[in-house]
Amino acid sequence: MSNIKVYFFSISSQSQARPLQEIFEELQLKGISQRTYSHGQFPVRLENILPLTLAGRNYWLLKFSKLRDTNWPGVAEPNAEATDLILDDTSLLTEDTYTIFDLENGKVAVQYNHFGVRISKVQDYINVMGNSPFYNFIPVLNQNVLNKYESKPIITKVHAVIDGLSDADIAIFNGSSLSQSINQSLEADVQRIEFSISVDARYEEMKIQKHFAKDLIDRVLGRQGPKDSLKVSVKDEDNSTIEILDLFEDLKISYIDSTSLNKTAGRRYDSTGFNNALISVMNEWH
Repeated sequence: MSNIKVYFFSISSQSQARPLQEIFEELQLKGISQRTYSHGQFPVRLENILPLTLAGRNYWLLKFSKLRDTNWPGVAEPNAEATDLILDDTSLLTEDTYTIFDLENGKVAVQYNHFGVRISKVQDYINVMGNSPFYNFIPVLNQNVLNKYESKPIITKVHAVIDGLSDADIAIFNGSSLSQSINQSLEADVQRIEFSISVDARYEEMKIQKHFAKDLIDRVLGRQGPKDSLKVSVKDEDNSTIEILDLFEDLKISYIDSTSLNKTAGRRYDSTGFNNALISVMNEWH
């Protein structure tokens, strides 16, 4: 059985943010040619946007595509060398990513597609196209590690790796202590940042102010880079043993059986079937 991963996120926003309902209704009225965000190497387009009310719950189903016009795959035959994939001059290849939003409960579920649109790009798209750069999608942790992290009053160290820096990180880290470093790193074509903040653990009373550490932790969690790392050293009391929590090892995740999904003539996932699978996943989360 081949499984498709689905990750879960909570919606965080600043007070001046436009309502997502308003942004989605506005995007829904645009033609598909007006729903492309072209910043970065690969443009991102909103292919479909569909509001849905089911069993008293209101959902928005958004399908994003990453558009690619270079390094196309070839076409192989069993007994012949691969040949070029020939399309019209205006045609592009796409990599799809399906998402479902529950605005009333501040929840998002996103299909993981290694070659598709990542959650940081979805976030960037909505912030820019909605003219409201105040949203952040925070990964949901498994309850065990989340309870443990939130219950620990003392943080002594945060070690993080931010890999694959892009312009989307400017919005993610805006207003944080890393903002200037992110901006300068992008200007210098830096692709990876690794940092630690800590206190001298030899002194029992030493600890990092939790609101400062939590702000950085939430932002690193929010970008969901595939090669990112985030480890937090915590303890219960000044004289307690330090415990290291690996937060990216404990993200809440669900799976869709890909063999249960219908395919189109072009062997893509059928949108109706995939949306139904996402609805089931979201209902299970509730």
